[in-house]
Amino acid sequence: MGRKQKIKIQRKIEEARQIEIQNQQKAKRRKLIQSASLAIAFLTAGYITISSIKEYFSMHKIYQPKLFLSSEKNISDNELAEAIKNPKLRQKYLESLISSNDIPYSSGVIYDPDGRKIKEYILKIIHNFEKDPSKIKAVIADIENYIRDPEVNIRTPEILQLSGSGIKPPIFVDYKLFESPNVLFRNSRDIAHIIKYHEGRHAEQFARGLEALGYINTQTIVKGLDSGDISYSVVYILGEIDALNSELTAIENRESNASKEIYQAALKEYRENRKSFEEAYQISSPLQKRLIEKVLIKNPKR
Repeated sequence: MGRKQKIKIQRKIEEARQIEIQNQQKAKRRKLIQSASLAIAFLTAGYITISSIKEYFSMHKIYQPKLFLSSEKNISDNELAEAIKNPKLRQKYLESLISSNDIPYSSGVIYDPDGRKIKEYILKIIHNFEKDPSKIKAVIADIENYIRDPEVNIRTPEILQLSGSGIKPPIFVDYKLFESPNVLFRNSRDIAHIIKYHEGRHAEQFARGLEALGYINTQTIVKGLDSGDISYSVVYILGEIDALNSELTAIENRESNASKEIYQAALKEYRENRKSFEEAYQISSPLQKRLIEKVLIKNPKR
């Protein structure tokens, strides 16, 4: 491929990315609960730059899934009611809500009111393969900005370069799930559903790797990101489509008793993200087309 042709393709990919951003912004609606994976593209082996890390965080903020809690007006669950009143009971509540068998690819659910625990977890992993203080400092700044996001309640840390390494990440829940006025209706079955089938799927993506789930291998994705043949938005939306499909399938197969509101919100998000992939396919590089094809085949139309 010639240099001019490659530049042309990159420009088209960037145009598609901007269209995706506009579509998502138009689709804004009242957020009652949000759940998001903390997917971080860290620098390793010269593939990813610090600017790429910042772009990845930016894309994550735009494409985080908008998942609603049920519109049940009363909290019927005494343990949840007590946990809302008393922060000391929140870890116990989460442990009673989700067992290790529910999320086999996660090491557990951790109540992390201020984001300190997730930051410590990520930094511990980073120090295993990144020694440059300036690069670590830049990543820390981005992590802290993300933690301060007022609309994210549940986070599953994913580190792209370590995807498929067998690491089982914890799922971190902050205080906003229990206290934020934006979470208007809370009930245990919908909270459990999101943690088990959405965040649990993100944990599986990290532990097993995308290739094991039917996509392409991590090294190919990293090289594609570096060359511009794969866009960061496509990698992020891939993870969300896969997690939303996990949610929807669980409800459709009656493995989950989540509310109708949860299903409808996830279905809307799934359709929007899948449509953005169909549109991006038309102007993608051959490598990105191959990735998108796998996503569209594995995650059917609804």
